[in-house]
Amino acid sequence: MTFTVNPTGPAPNFCTGVAQQFTLTINPDAKLNLTSAAGTNAQTVCINTPITTITYAVGGTGNNASAAGLPAGVTGVYNAGVFTSVAVLLYQVLSPIR
Repeated sequence: MTFTVNPTGPAPNFCTGVAQQFTLTINPDAKLNLTSAAGTNAQTVCINTPITTITYAVGGTGNNASAAGLPAGVTGVYNAGVFTSVAVLLYQVLSPIR
């Protein structure tokens, strides 16, 4: 969008200044599109069961992605326009009873 500003003022003379043209560029919002199977973004799983990988394509003006508040063992990674959330299998090493 290009617009022209015609400066005038101050009162009482309202002398005009030199008109200036400006170009205003408005970038569209970033977009997230689920690219993994339908329903992967709303899974219900039992404890100690891994989730199915969830992927989103990052488009529009978006050039990065991150997630906050993920449950323990779930990570999110952005790479080349794709944000992937996966469960990292957690395990506990128990010492043998002696």
